[in-house]
Amino acid sequence: MLKTKFTRLIPHSMRTRLPLSYAAIALVTAVAVGAVLLVTLRNYYAERELERMNRGANTIGVLVERMLEENTPISELQTRLDSFAFFSQAQVRVLDTNHQLMAQSTNPTGVNMVYFRSQRSQDTPNKNDRMLFEVQSFPNDVKGEFPFPPPNTIGLPDDGQVSTRVFVDGSPYGVHLKPDWEISYGRSDQKATVTLMNDQNQVMGYLELFDGPAIGSEIVDRVAWALLGASVIAIVVAALAGWSISRLITTPLIGLKHITDQMAQGDLSVRAKIDTSDELGSLARAFNHMTNQVEHTITTLKCFLADAAHELHTPITALNTNLELAATESDDATRQSFIERALEQLKRLETLTNNLLILSRIETHSLPDERSTVDLVAMVRETSELYASQAEQMGITFMIDVPNQPVKVTANEAQLRRSLCNLLDNAIKFTAENGCVELGLRQDTSGIKLWVQDTGIGIPDEDLPYLFNRFHRGRNTAAYPGNGLGLAIIKAIVESHQGKVAVDSLSPGTRFTLLLPAA
Repeated sequence: MLKTKFTRLIPHSMRTRLPLSYAAIALVTAVAVGAVLLVTLRNYYAERELERMNRGANTIGVLVERMLEENTPISELQTRLDSFAFFSQAQVRVLDTNHQLMAQSTNPTGVNMVYFRSQRSQDTPNKNDRMLFEVQSFPNDVKGEFPFPPPNTIGLPDDGQVSTRVFVDGSPYGVHLKPDWEISYGRSDQKATVTLMNDQNQVMGYLELFDGPAIGSEIVDRVAWALLGASVIAIVVAALAGWSISRLITTPLIGLKHITDQMAQGDLSVRAKIDTSDELGSLARAFNHMTNQVEHTITTLKCFLADAAHELHTPITALNTNLELAATESDDATRQSFIERALEQLKRLETLTNNLLILSRIETHSLPDERSTVDLVAMVRETSELYASQAEQMGITFMIDVPNQPVKVTANEAQLRRSLCNLLDNAIKFTAENGCVELGLRQDTSGIKLWVQDTGIGIPDEDLPYLFNRFHRGRNTAAYPGNGLGLAIIKAIVESHQGKVAVDSLSPGTRFTLLLPAA
């Protein structure tokens, strides 16, 4: 149920899904890169902060050890811790051996006020004049004017005047001065602890350095905001790129769909117009090839139906007439004559039907593609034996011209043999007594040539353009039996083997040549 609801939310249009996919990829990439970068930066600066705290704690610890060995009063220790806190920009506290608080700096924020005072030996400045300064810490919640520090706050003589008062803040690069309204606080959660030992290696207490400046917090924050901005820009750019690419992809597909809709409505003349070298171009070419095949098949079937209906009408009519006459005829001899004529029409009808079926199956590529390597020399010799005897009985000279070595071709042997038989049938049928029929075979660089030449009645020039059309018969063949499908079958078989049929009108006779590619 949940999957179904989620599926409904996904756009069904590729033009919408592709930009969303690009944007999603950009988002995932930005999140992954940003997370890795920010984690790496935070870990790096955390290590630097801890390293800085440890170094400061070790240095301050040495000084505090001396003060504890000298029994320095807590008040002075407190003052010194304030100074240490200022220079380390972190909180400093000292614990006793029981981890109880002994002293702690009073500057939880790490921000201090510096007073600059001039000390002069006389009214006129000279080389002995010097500038002294004092440091005083204040909590965060002090507002308004800060009080003047008491004299000798850190042991300096009180003989000058306050001339300047500025705030001091910590940074990743040390201490710098800034006005109070510009101070920003970023504190680290790292803490460094050292053990305070005396000269006899006895534990006097512990020193802790904590609440120091977060060295990389500002950098990490700025990087995070920069990554956020860059991610937004990347997502927008990716979505725009996806939109552009989706238009490039879907526009040809939409055109292809429009063409298929036109084909579904019966317009088989439409073709895809995508002239590119990519997959869409290959798809368009394959689609056009498929359309050509569909158009050719449908046109062939239409012609087949029209021709079949026309050619079958004559023998069927004759058959029906002879049978009706035979049924009403009382004379046995006449009735037998009508029956014999009906049988002749029935045989003609059977031959015509078989040839139409064969031609239709060849043209529509519905026959099994049973191809193998065929030796044409052997096939020609076998076929010539049958027709040589037939020619001899009709007083026709039959000659054969084939090479001694094998000539091989990849073909359907049964179909190729049928083509050769049709040519020999026609050659013998249209050649008169004392004529000649020649069967030859040659192979050269252009391919294989298989020809049948006769000295028969020939073909009129006006019949040559229509010679291979279904049911077309030359005007000089009316006295000869036939249905005009033999040459059409030959042409269909040869073209299905990627070959060609050539015809030459001779004086006298005709020469048919089958041009086939070699195996």
